[in-house]
Amino acid sequence: MVLYGTPADSTIPVPVQVESTGCLVTSTDKSIDTNLIFNGSAMTAGQAITIDCNGYRAIRIWGDFSNEKLTLTATNANNIGNAGFWDSFDETPTASGTTIFSFYFPDCPRYIRVQNNSASTITLVNLQYARFK
Repeated sequence: MVLYGTPADSTIPVPVQVESTGCLVTSTDKSIDTNLIFNGSAMTAGQAITIDCNGYRAIRIWGDFSNEKLTLTATNANNIGNAGFWDSFDETPTASGTTIFSFYFPDCPRYIRVQNNSASTITLVNLQYARFK
């Protein structure tokens, strides 16, 4: 088997050796895309972040926040127009003091929205996600 890669200093693909004596590469890399959305920042009332999960097989969302309420909504549109289709997708981390949460969703929907549904600003939000190909 011959795989081709492109060196950083060139645009011409070159063969990459994947087999050697006593060693055979038999698996493929499952790439992970990790993003830090909030890092100790405030999230204003009604503010929403949309995570595009198209082309990913799973997603993990984790973080913590203080004293208010965040909701996660699944939808196939970049708005909440058809969120009712995902009625079984009901993950709502709520807070009394500081709330730490971690959710893993295999076969995730097209978009996941994380929204501050409270009437006030959440002063401290740490939010990160990892999407898996």
